[in-house]
Parts: sequence; C-alpha cells; structure tokens
Amino acid sequence: ASVHFYPYLSFLVLGDIETYGPRGTNDYAFCLHQEIPDQYLGGDLAESWEVSEEGLVFHLREGCMYTGNANIGMEAREVTAEDVVIGLEHIMEGPLGAGASKFVKDIYAEGRYTVVIDFNYYEFLWGPMLIFGMGSILYPPEVIEAGAENWRNQCGSGPFILKEYVSGSASTYERNPDHWGTTTIDGVEYETPFVDKLVLPIMPDELTMIAALRTAKIDLVGVAVRHVESLAETTPELIIHKYVSGGMVCVSPQIAHGPFADRDVRRALMVGMD
Repeated sequence: ASVHFYPYLSFLVLGDIETYGPRGTNDYAFCLHQEIPDQYLGGDLAESWEVSEEGLVFHLREGCMYTGNANIGMEAREVTAEDVVIGLEHIMEGPLGAGASKFVKDIYAEGRYTVVIDFNYYEFLWGPMLIFGMGSILYPPEVIEAGAENWRNQCGSGPFILKEYVSGSASTYERNPDHWGTTTIDGVEYETPFVDKLVLPIMPDELTMIAALRTAKIDLVGVAVRHVESLAETTPELIIHKYVSGGMVCVSPQIAHGPFADRDVRRALMVGMD
C-alpha cells in the first residue's frame, strides 16, 4: 500500500487573535504559552532569526553577559556566537540531541553575533528537537570543561544566578544585576527581573504542595484542575488563573529493540490499557 504525505500541516485555531480576542476584548491573553504567534515573539539571547528550507540563522543580542563563576575561575564576559555553537554541539553529542543530529548538517558562527545551522533536510520539528527547551540551556565552554553536573560550576546569562542547591529541598537564585531584560509598564521602562531572590522548593508530593500553597509557604504553583474548586473555597484570597495546556503527557516506549519492537506486543498493550 502506498502512503501519501501531505505537503503541509493544517492545525485548527478557534479564533483570529487579531480580530477576535478572548471574550471579545480584542486582547490576546497569552494563556496558550506554546502557541504564541510569531509576531509576538521578541526573542531572548537571539533578538532575530531567519528560517528556510536550507537552515536557520540566529542573530544574537549584543551585550548579553555570562555572569562568571569564581568557583571555576571564570570572569564575566559577553556571550558570542561561538559559545552558542559549542553549546548546541554539546547537546547534539548527548542522548537528547540524537534526533537533531539527523537533519542538522553543520552549525557554525559567522562573525561575533551570528549563528548558522545548515540542514541536511528541512525538519518541521526543528524547534522542539534542537532549540526549544534543551536548546535554550547553552553551557559556556568553561562550564562544560569544569563539569556541568556540579551545580557549583554553573554559570549562565539569564535573569537569575544559582546560589544554592539542596537535593530534595530547594534551589535558590539571586537577581542578575547585569541582565539585559527590561519591560515597559504604563509607558515606563523597568529593568528586570523585579525580585531580588527566587526560591524553587522541591515538593514531589502533591498534597504537600497544595498545603504549602494554602498556607502561603509558596507564592505560586500550577495545580491540577481537580484541586481548583477546593482551593477557591478554602483559600479565597488566592488568585486563580486558568490556562490551556500546550502539551500533553504521553508514553513513548523504545521500539527499536526489546519487547516493544514486536508490533503484536504494542497492540496488546494498547488494547489492555485503552
């Protein structure tokens, strides 16, 4: 039997955000964070980019600084295109970059602030397979050499600096005073981030997390829909914001080898679990 692959993907959108905003306000609430239209993307380390069948070109924001880390003898310095190349190559050498290594032909710097990625073929999912998520964490070469698995060796260019990590307890960050980010509110431009300290508690137990939210031990957290009604009743001072998830939880078994390589085993599993 022949299989026909369509030349484009049609994805349903229930309204035009330019003319039909939420509840008729003509405002886009950015609640579906994984489907932000291109015209609203301002970039982060890359301030602009070009996409073609041949590959990608990223133009880096000038003046973005690595914070430095005295623990590994690294001084604060500017992030360059060569740093991004090394960071992406580091990802592709590991298990997370296995998929990207098929469609990526080459990654190289053109000058100090331009990164070029050449394709072997155009991959529709180039974003999640290389750039989004794991690709947004680019270790500087100094950290790779020192050993990124040790949190004390960490260094980045983001809005916060990792100061402490306690396994099973929390990670603590302080504000990066040299971060490039700003935001404008009512016509006034402010430097970001606004908070001086950020604490990310580690709470694997869901009920512990809900209790911490109720008692204001934590300021915010995403909770399952089943908890919303109870939280609204018992803690009316909470600000509850509903949003549509941009993804879903799924199981992806290894089918190249092992028991799931047998199609009948996969079918039996589907019948038994569906």
